[in-house]
Amino acid sequence: TYVNPKFTEATGYSFPEVAGQNPRILKSGEPPPEEYKRLWETIAAGGEWRGIFHNRKKNGELYWESASIAPVFNEAREITHYLAFKEDITERKQAEEELKFKNVILSIQQEVSLDGILVIDENSKIVSYNQRFVEMWGIPPKLVGAKVDEPVLSFVANKTVDPPSYLQRVQHLFEHRQEIGREEILLKDGRVFDLYSAPMNGSDGRHYGRVRFFRDLTERKQAETSAVAFSKLGQELFSATTLEDAAQIVAKVADELFGWDAFSLHLYIAETDEIESVLESDSINGQRTSVLLRDRNRASDNMRRVLKNGAELILKDGLDPNATPFGDTSRSSASIMRVPLRVKAKSTGVLGVHSYTPQAY
Repeated sequence: TYVNPKFTEATGYSFPEVAGQNPRILKSGEPPPEEYKRLWETIAAGGEWRGIFHNRKKNGELYWESASIAPVFNEAREITHYLAFKEDITERKQAEEELKFKNVILSIQQEVSLDGILVIDENSKIVSYNQRFVEMWGIPPKLVGAKVDEPVLSFVANKTVDPPSYLQRVQHLFEHRQEIGREEILLKDGRVFDLYSAPMNGSDGRHYGRVRFFRDLTERKQAETSAVAFSKLGQELFSATTLEDAAQIVAKVADELFGWDAFSLHLYIAETDEIESVLESDSINGQRTSVLLRDRNRASDNMRRVLKNGAELILKDGLDPNATPFGDTSRSSASIMRVPLRVKAKSTGVLGVHSYTPQAY
């Protein structure tokens, strides 16, 4: 048996302590028996074994070592000894584990983020992205999985209302590596995204690429629009002198909020279970036509349902010939939204907006 001073430094065992001992004194018990079996089968057959051990020092402390073990032969090609070259790689393993842990944290942070995240390297290759990014843009898994930015960029740009301008801004940031970009993107489907794009630089100043964060602002923008519209509604209703004037004001604000092809406002008279039509408006031959009716009819089942249960949204895959609103009898509503009007929890009427476009609301 022979050991060099480096062995004693790494394990804490002196030569007299290990002379004649089996190397198993260093075993920590972590590697499976099958691994040791493969080791001995390899070197007993005259081969060289290379691998990593997680061993235990004399003081009980665990350490990692990289090892290369090979047999030593005599002139008769008989194995007389085994020679092991070992290197303490504990610090390297600890650094690797720390890096793995950091990567796990980053991966979790990325996946739980409310933002869609896309990371591009300096060669326009996709380094990483999260599921939120894929879902926000509806990108086919195969397309983004190819890890090439150009086709993904083209797919994304074509969903915006102005693809050339979007691509131009992206190219500008690509050419001006240190610039930070911030903009709101309007999509063809009406959604609004906030885009924050920043360079990725190392502590040594090296440029590694760019990260893009996408946040869906649609609900916030709609809430802001609604707040402005309802504020405006309150102010204008205060100045209305007739019920008809008030109905026209409500129709205008409803158009700003939702857009409609047909609009109706009815009052409910609970004592007689009747509906009084205050205003009905429709788009006929491209022109808005309003009629002030002020006639009464028995409340329909649809009206009673809304008055009792609250607002309802009906979205149809196609046009329903049995749901023709006032006005253009050649078309029927494909999207209908009805909202009850209440005063101190008492139902006083129903507001309806209709669209001839399926899935409009």
